[in-house]
Amino acid sequence: MQLGFPTALLSFLRCPADGGPLSIASSPDTSPVAFLREGSVVCATCGCRQPIADGILHLLNTNQLDRESAHELHIREQSSDVSALRPIDEMQMQPTLAALRPLDGSVLLELGAGTGRFTTILAKECRAIVAVEFSRNRLLVLAQRLPPAAPVALVLADATSLRVAPQAFQRALSTLTSNLPGREHRLAMFRVAADALDPSGRFVFSTHFHGIRDRLLGVPQAGRYGAQDGDPGIFRYHMTHRDGAREAAPYFARIRSHPIQILLPFARHLGLPLVGLSRFAERVPLLNQWATLLLFVASQPIHPPVEGHAPGPNRFLRPLIRWYQQLT
Repeated sequence: MQLGFPTALLSFLRCPADGGPLSIASSPDTSPVAFLREGSVVCATCGCRQPIADGILHLLNTNQLDRESAHELHIREQSSDVSALRPIDEMQMQPTLAALRPLDGSVLLELGAGTGRFTTILAKECRAIVAVEFSRNRLLVLAQRLPPAAPVALVLADATSLRVAPQAFQRALSTLTSNLPGREHRLAMFRVAADALDPSGRFVFSTHFHGIRDRLLGVPQAGRYGAQDGDPGIFRYHMTHRDGAREAAPYFARIRSHPIQILLPFARHLGLPLVGLSRFAERVPLLNQWATLLLFVASQPIHPPVEGHAPGPNRFLRPLIRWYQQLT
């Protein structure tokens, strides 16, 4: 179990009210600690305080959640069990991890950490992780799964309104894109990821896929899953390649995508190796249209211009400019 919130990682986070830097709120006679289990942080700009409880930094204001998000939070708070990885999970995890690597020395922002399916693996490869989740119960489970001194900051927050240190991360990850209740929520999350990444950073995110399987079965793009006992379940939106690229385009200059988690007809009944077959089918046209997920890799984040700072020359013109300067 993790000892508490790693105080060294507080510099990667900002005040949810005004974006000001945060520091540990402590009395003069309290010596600095590497991990804080109970306490609070204070904003250097507005002075507001946010609690740390059970090693989790609380930045979530549930009163600001829209109705759909509040409904999903209620459902997820009721189910925080950790189940063994299934082949269908591996079909998603293997290509996602491959898209994130190499990770040596990287600081990663994980939007929607859940109970740590990815976090527990990535913590062994990254320099540090800021793991964001809006279900406190799930973060408590994740804390139990981490080593005592894991460089992972557990943050209770809404991934669409989070504030972090600008351009401080090399990687960002999200597997919650399809569950965000509307386009404006997805755009807000893309903005958070782009602002967080440095110019060479990479945002890897996955969505449910509106492909051949959906079209043959007449599955609508917008719907729900997990309905039970009169509860309609959690909202989900099945996206196409064009949907994801169009929504991420205002925030990233380069966007690539390919289908993953491919469940071919009769493969399970024939006893075929599902994970290996899925990885093979990812690169085979037509076969990959049976995928249930799309994996996007967005790079070259678009950052707003800094006031008073002139942009540098286009990277294709830089060699010519250097050559001209040498001549003169």
